[in-house]
Amino acid sequence: MLQLNSHDQSYNTLVERVLKEGQVRPDRTGTGILGIFGHFMDFDVSESIPLLTTKKINFANILTETIWMFVQGSTNIKYLQDNNVNIWNSWANSQGELGPIYGKQARDFQGYKEIDGEILIPNIDQIANVIENIRTNPYSRRHLITLWNPATVPEDSNDFEQLVKDGYSALPVCHGVVIQFYVSEGNRLSLQVYVRSNDVFLGLPYNLINYTLLLYMIANVLDMKPFKVNYMIGDVHIYKDHIDKIKLQLKRQPFKAPSLLVNPKVKNFDDYVISDFSLINYQSHKPISAKVSV
Repeated sequence: MLQLNSHDQSYNTLVERVLKEGQVRPDRTGTGILGIFGHFMDFDVSESIPLLTTKKINFANILTETIWMFVQGSTNIKYLQDNNVNIWNSWANSQGELGPIYGKQARDFQGYKEIDGEILIPNIDQIANVIENIRTNPYSRRHLITLWNPATVPEDSNDFEQLVKDGYSALPVCHGVVIQFYVSEGNRLSLQVYVRSNDVFLGLPYNLINYTLLLYMIANVLDMKPFKVNYMIGDVHIYKDHIDKIKLQLKRQPFKAPSLLVNPKVKNFDDYVISDFSLINYQSHKPISAKVSV
């Protein structure tokens, strides 16, 4: 039965705002965008997840990408390709490398500190650290991860081979600039993420589920209940060649939001595999294909 759900409605509200208030702007890809600056959405994910129903979203691809980034900490696309995920192909170099992008920063961040004049560059597993910090000091205000490492932010260039060779990431991270966790009454865990730049039609539906999955994964290993995903975007944009497609999507009435089950036996974050996740009762309209701007 077709019905409104709050997740799809929050997305539709954003789309309508960009279409109404957005300014035409040039962009790095040369496609052109309609954009606004700054938007906030919050999603209660305790009973359902914000996987859009007004067009079919490939949950399997998002799950694979999430494990690749946050569990494996990988920066090579081989695992993605082996699992039929090809969304990163255009940015990888000839060896399949993307440089120090999401996975590197999440699981092996190169930090900096100085002690008695000696410069130290420690490698920091931010996900392992935040899990341990939540476990031992749940009400701390310091449960933070950042995937934004200024030393690896690339120049504005599409020569991805050279960027990776020079130690940069092929693209600067779009999401996960700041990821913060919050424990509330009832043993509930929430996540808030800042996204510096989001393509509303293609990128946002994926990234929102990346972080919903991350919340569920961490809550599960800590025996906590996932509660809220707060999603904050800086540069919000719809590519010009997506406008007609997103208007078509707006005309569709949403279905009931699906739910997610995670294997409760997994208590070590590094042990997660694809088979530990089950998407329940996902019903959607047909997919709407669109070109990715590179």
